[in-house]
Amino acid sequence: IVNVSNPGNPYQAGYYQTPGTAKGVVVSGNLAYVADHAMGLRIINVSNPASPYEVGYYSTSGDAYDVEVAGNLAYVAEETGLRILNVSNPASPHQVGYFGSGGRAYSVALAGSLAYIANGNSLRVVNVSSPSSPYQVGSWSAPGNAWGVEAAGNLAYVSCFQAGLHIVSVSNPASPMEVGYYEEGQ
Repeated sequence: IVNVSNPGNPYQAGYYQTPGTAKGVVVSGNLAYVADHAMGLRIINVSNPASPYEVGYYSTSGDAYDVEVAGNLAYVAEETGLRILNVSNPASPHQVGYFGSGGRAYSVALAGSLAYIANGNSLRVVNVSSPSSPYQVGSWSAPGNAWGVEAAGNLAYVSCFQAGLHIVSVSNPASPMEVGYYEEGQ
């Protein structure tokens, strides 16, 4: 946990050693949700940054790579797809839904009722309005290994390893299309 209140002089305010390899983290309220690779999802209380402690965990069936949280739901990108967990009781998270992505889900981003999954060979657009029954509404074939995704407005930003950053319009989620890209050295 790094204090960045003075950006010119950041310092470590606290530390928590997860049992696995932390691949992704998101903070919601006083809780940090950590995608901890082979050790699943770890939920860490960070209300006192100097003394964080684990309050709960969920063992995913595959390696956990990324996590996003919206309300009482955690969306975990894992080895076989997107696992949706109810985290209203952080000490006892439980699965409410699952979407098999057809490959490793390396990253997840949320925008409204849609989840965007970077799963290596593509970007998957998944409707999660009913968390117990997520379904794919569209996809975009990536030119390289899609490892990261962020969403803002009607755009998804997909990092494709050595193929650079690709900007995909998702204004029509059923038919995402690339609108721009940046490759280092252009």
